[in-house]
Amino acid sequence: MKPTSRLTPFQRILLIFCIALLFTLVLSQSAFFKSLENKAYDSLFYFRQPLADKDNNVVIVAIDEESMKKVGNWPWPRERLAKLIEIIKKGKPKVIGVDLLLDIPAVEDEKLAEAFSVPPAAVLPMVVREDGAKGREDILLKPLDIFLAGYTRVGVTNISSDPVDKTTRDFRPLYNGRRLSYPLAVCLEYLGMGPDDVRVKRSSVDFGGYSVPVYHSRALINYKCAKIGKFSAGDVMESSFDPAFFFEGKVVLLGRTDLASKDFINTPVTSGKIFETVPLQGVELWKEAIDTVLEKNFIYRLPPAASFLVLLILSVIISALTFSSDTKGAVGVAATLLVSAAVFYGLFLKRNLVIPVLPIAAMCLASYVMSFLYNYTKRIAYKKRMETELEFAWTIQRNFLPQEFPEGGNFSIYASMSPARTVGGDFYDVSRLDEKRIEFMIGDVSGKGIPAALFMAKTLARVNAISQRYADANDPSLILKELNATLLPRKAGNTAVMFATLIYGIFFPEEKKIIAASAGHPAPYLYKKGQWENIALENGIVAGIMEGAAYLNTTIRLKEGEAVAFFTDGFLEANDTEGNTFIPAVFSKLPPVSAGADAVGKAIEKGFATFVGKAGAADDATLLVINSR
Repeated sequence: MKPTSRLTPFQRILLIFCIALLFTLVLSQSAFFKSLENKAYDSLFYFRQPLADKDNNVVIVAIDEESMKKVGNWPWPRERLAKLIEIIKKGKPKVIGVDLLLDIPAVEDEKLAEAFSVPPAAVLPMVVREDGAKGREDILLKPLDIFLAGYTRVGVTNISSDPVDKTTRDFRPLYNGRRLSYPLAVCLEYLGMGPDDVRVKRSSVDFGGYSVPVYHSRALINYKCAKIGKFSAGDVMESSFDPAFFFEGKVVLLGRTDLASKDFINTPVTSGKIFETVPLQGVELWKEAIDTVLEKNFIYRLPPAASFLVLLILSVIISALTFSSDTKGAVGVAATLLVSAAVFYGLFLKRNLVIPVLPIAAMCLASYVMSFLYNYTKRIAYKKRMETELEFAWTIQRNFLPQEFPEGGNFSIYASMSPARTVGGDFYDVSRLDEKRIEFMIGDVSGKGIPAALFMAKTLARVNAISQRYADANDPSLILKELNATLLPRKAGNTAVMFATLIYGIFFPEEKKIIAASAGHPAPYLYKKGQWENIALENGIVAGIMEGAAYLNTTIRLKEGEAVAFFTDGFLEANDTEGNTFIPAVFSKLPPVSAGADAVGKAIEKGFATFVGKAGAADDATLLVINSR
């Protein structure tokens, strides 16, 4: 019998999925989970080799430490900055991105404005603050108006960092759906487009033949993880430098990379050690973002609907496996996580597709735990129900066995049965045939537990029915022969081929005589002259195995002060840790037979309990004692 449930398999799996999904959703809101998810994402760039700069269409002119030594410390005079811009424009780049805040008036602003007034266009930075509640934005920093005439554009340089670990993994192409970000403004100028060419969709920002995938208005940056090549501004200003050779037809980004700028941004760019990254500076970050767009090297997130479907499928698989076997469920979780990790990295390396592996792992583990707990509670409830039913079965079985025995002035009888489990296959019976005769039996059926108990009840009932037909014969062998015939598989429906060993006998108290026949049962012991000795019975084959089996009677004569003890093999085959058998060890400590069969039987039971100790009996243990006074 298996534990039953009111829920159908589909309902159980659906319930587990809903609980696991709720757990995953709650867990995903924790900072610890998001931190792990970020680490898993950052590891993609560690396992992937650095990308080659195939087009090499974005270069950096860095105002670095070497430039400071040649030109002077920052801030530079606007005249020198104007000269640098003019040199870059002579190289005929398609667009210049000037990542320098020009919001404070200075001497010679007009000369810098003149440098901006001729093509190619330059994109200048601005910083805004959005007020989502009021649907407006405040401009915090922007270039001076004098620089906004002619061939200049502006783009928002707000940095989007993850609130958990302050790492920048994406950028916003647009702000308020209309204001261009700095990378997007540079890309549009490079492609000869303007803001009117941009189309905003639910999951992408489109312009020309480009479609930038976005999620919550953000686009992931596909960091190349390669050493970023750049030119020192001091070298560019040397007369020997040929700007046309290096800049023609490209995007030139101008920005500070000196240590004093403190413009450092945490990114997933690996340092060569797993989970260890190095920061980039602002102009370097914009180069990565612009490269991602211009090379169409986008990173795609698995759509929410597809993610939900993946979670549903995996949850169903794990739940179904766990419902059938906890071991299969555990193996399924491990296999699912390994396959998911392999697919996760494989799709990123080959298709730039990001699958949320941690939610998948959390979902698989939650499905397994929930299914395991569901099975566990069912097993506990089933176990309690079975224990109750077994206790009830033992009560019924005990009612089959007499608890009070015939007694006279010249004899006493005692019997008991202790099952190895809650119910057992041993049995005994004692009852008067008439004033001069007492019939008794003791037996053991094959197996243990409920099947043995049922077969025992069947055997006991048939012996009683047969003995009534032969009550006047005083021939136990006839009882066993008839019983054997009724227990054969083809006649009794005994398809499990169960069998029974037993001794059936008739006790004549006045004559102090026992006539008994044995069907493969262990021989009894006789207490005689202060010692216990084995009684040799004519032993036949066990009942229920062989058709036409014959059985013989044995007569046992008792004298005053003697007793006969019948046992099942639970007593006879019990051993302690040193290999000693039970019977010799206990007989020397028994009370005298004159104390009565009851005292002798209970002394045997007590000695047996001490002998087997906490380990308990390995088999059902039954005894029957008849003494003569």
